[in-house]
Amino acid sequence: MNAKPVMIAVLAISSLVMFSAAGMAQQKQEMKDGHGKLGVSCTDCHGDKSPPQVPDRETCLKCHKSYAAVAERTEKLKPNPHASHDGWVACTHCHSTHGTSRLYCNGCHNFTNFKMK
Repeated sequence: MNAKPVMIAVLAISSLVMFSAAGMAQQKQEMKDGHGKLGVSCTDCHGDKSPPQVPDRETCLKCHKSYAAVAERTEKLKPNPHASHDGWVACTHCHSTHGTSRLYCNGCHNFTNFKMK
């Protein structure tokens, strides 16, 4: 048996494991900058399935109460992004705990007065 293919496979698997662990650690660190400071764990939003699930509206509203309550909290913003003429917009269209949040409204508009969280 030739040891070279086995060694290449072992190195490839080791690299994947190492980079996956580094990626998960980075995501956990990024999350700690927001929800993590409040004691929210990964499974609170993503569940315990593998692969983790993208949170849906109901998951977000377990803590954030209701879409109307969120709109009330941001009522001083003009325009209020949570009182959209587009109706209910999925939280994840704008907000990203692990990546860069973006203003969904700017798909059509050009609002520059928002600081995304």
